[in-house]
Amino acid sequence: MKKKWLISLATLTLGVATFGLVGCGEPGEKGDQGDKGDNGKSAYEIWLGAGNEGTEADFLAFLKGDKGDQGDKGEDGLDGKSAYEIWLEEGNEGTEEDFLTWLKGLNDHTFGDWQVFTDGDVPCEQRMFYRICEDCNVIEWKNGDYDDHDWEIVTTEPTCISQGYDTKTCKICGKVETENYTPVSSHHWETEYTTNKSFHWIDCKDCDATKDSGEHTTDDSGYCTVCDAPVGDTEGLLYDISADGAYAEVIGYEGTATKVIIADTYGDLPVKNIYAEAFYEKDNITSVVIPDSVTSIGYEAFSYCNKLNYNTYGNCKYLGNEDNPYYALIETVNDNYSSYQIHEDAKIIVSMAFDGCARMGSMVIPDGVTSIGDYAFSSCDSLTEIIIPDSVTSIGYVAFGGCTKLTTIYCEAESQPSGWDSYWKGYGSSANVVWGYTGE
Repeated sequence: MKKKWLISLATLTLGVATFGLVGCGEPGEKGDQGDKGDNGKSAYEIWLGAGNEGTEADFLAFLKGDKGDQGDKGEDGLDGKSAYEIWLEEGNEGTEEDFLTWLKGLNDHTFGDWQVFTDGDVPCEQRMFYRICEDCNVIEWKNGDYDDHDWEIVTTEPTCISQGYDTKTCKICGKVETENYTPVSSHHWETEYTTNKSFHWIDCKDCDATKDSGEHTTDDSGYCTVCDAPVGDTEGLLYDISADGAYAEVIGYEGTATKVIIADTYGDLPVKNIYAEAFYEKDNITSVVIPDSVTSIGYEAFSYCNKLNYNTYGNCKYLGNEDNPYYALIETVNDNYSSYQIHEDAKIIVSMAFDGCARMGSMVIPDGVTSIGDYAFSSCDSLTEIIIPDSVTSIGYVAFGGCTKLTTIYCEAESQPSGWDSYWKGYGSSANVVWGYTGE
């Protein structure tokens, strides 16, 4: 019946084609449109027209067909064993719960840290990572994500003109992010005053703001009582005028201030010399400021100033000023050292500075030193050679006297400068002087 119905459905409509003869003349006029055809029938309606009866559900059941007969039963299989029984046969012992725990343990790998597999300039989110089991060497892979970044964080503190923030840089891929912004802060003030000759003030570290500005007020020492800057001449210093009237010199001190500032001028004259023993046994002074105008300092000018603080370098003691703490080499830390080094900023080597340093074998005087005082290197019994730069314009009396082993003095000057004393080498010195020395 089903086959008969399908044949009827396939042959439901016949088509008729009409063929016209086409001549060689002009085409005829277009004819009128024909009448509209009848509506077609649904498959269900055709099924009913073929003599069937029932609802659309019956029609769908008809299409599906009847259930086929059950097949014959197969042969019986062999009795199998459970996984638990096989586990016991392999020598294991325990309950089924123990067996399940054993199965779970097969997946409990002991992995190390995740390692980067993908190289190059690639963000961590696009990299491959792996880790290896420490027991069985099995490898586990994964695609990278944001949590794989290894951040190094640098915190920029807020200032009075800008926000603070954290800069994060990934150690693996170099990605940079900023976060944790903090608001602009108040001023960050310097801890010390900024000064000039007349005023002092405190600067902001980040902007041009200032506070606590004021004019200097000095005590007897010449230091400002507010900012402690050396701004004036210390009371009690004794000055005199040189014999030729060309400069002033400090000849003594009768003041009570412990911090002493030597002026760079006295009247209209520059202060160029500190007289021998000018501060001898002034046990109360703790500091002395020597201006750049001073070109020579006499012997024992600061001897037995037991509280005087020096700047030390290369086993030597120095006094100077704010711009150059190593302006004048006063004396050695100890006469028994075999090696001494003169600071490159030194300008003056005072009288008797190295007197009696019997173990010193050689000395290079740095370029920039302008003056070597009387007896500066006297009785240096082990001194065999010395180099004197052409910056030295003045050498005092018997500066190298008693240096019995001194065989050669290398001088960069082409000839003896006029400011060198006639007996600068010492009486009866046999040392050979090499003028125009270039270091070759």
